[in-house]
Amino acid sequence: MSYRALPYLDPGVLDLMRAQAPSASARFIALVTESSKLSLRLPQDEAGGSLQTVAETGATVTFDQGIVDSVELSATELQQIIAFFQTNGLDGDVEATLLGNTSANVPVILSLKETAGTVFDRTFKGQTADGLYRVSVRNRIESRVSIDSLYRVTIGPGIFALPQTTAGVQLDPGATVDLDYRVTPASAEVPDLIPALGVSVQANLAALLPQLMVNQGYRADTFPVTVQIESEFFTSVPPDGGPKLSAVEVDFDCGVSVTLDAQNLAKAIHLRMPLLPWLLNDRNAKQYQYRVTNTFGTSDSAHVSNPSDWQHGEGEGTLQITPAGA
Repeated sequence: MSYRALPYLDPGVLDLMRAQAPSASARFIALVTESSKLSLRLPQDEAGGSLQTVAETGATVTFDQGIVDSVELSATELQQIIAFFQTNGLDGDVEATLLGNTSANVPVILSLKETAGTVFDRTFKGQTADGLYRVSVRNRIESRVSIDSLYRVTIGPGIFALPQTTAGVQLDPGATVDLDYRVTPASAEVPDLIPALGVSVQANLAALLPQLMVNQGYRADTFPVTVQIESEFFTSVPPDGGPKLSAVEVDFDCGVSVTLDAQNLAKAIHLRMPLLPWLLNDRNAKQYQYRVTNTFGTSDSAHVSNPSDWQHGEGEGTLQITPAGA
């Protein structure tokens, strides 16, 4: 499982910080670390599936770009993690040493419910007839989103937008809602307004997981098939008294051919998958067409029949052959 965890600061906390530095030129930047260590509490099969603290020594951690990491999991461990992701998530922490040899401990949460990403498209609609300012937001992701909190927005020094819309709005994928704000002072100019929202996601796993999971695909572009025929076809006497069947040649549409006779009743071969289904990791990539040609009599007086029509085969395993026309 590869993931990226983004740095996140609660909008309400950020607004309180800005209130302490009301100058329009004040900026907040991430601290630079001298070193950092990431630990996560992950389910471990060896511990009966219970959560264990694991040091992620290969993770890349910065306070401005976040965490990039990969975790190797068994199928059962991944199943547990997906369940955690839908609720409170997996937790951990970053122990960082900052400039000046001071230390900091930053909590980490991996979750599908809580997200630091952008879930809304935004359209600023300006001032309404009753003096409020309106912003339309549209749910741009595949899952339902709940607006749990609407925070005050600082537009400029001493200029604030106070939310008038009640929290608790739920938006299905593609749905929109208008958020209204009252700006103080009323005479202030508002060229734009970016809502500060607290949201939670009700993950639609059926729609989400196919986007997140990459199928490794086929490890090879060929697959094994054993071509086999019953010995009775070479021992039985034809009804018209003609020469016995001495061999059958089986041709496959990928260019492979195999000959079976009384001494070689079965042969193992490898068939090549069609290129496009193989590239697309199509479950039908192991399908093929084959035809059979009979040979009658000995090598001195052999007679070869016309090939049979193309027949359909599928999958690995044994392909039981019957002579053409049988």
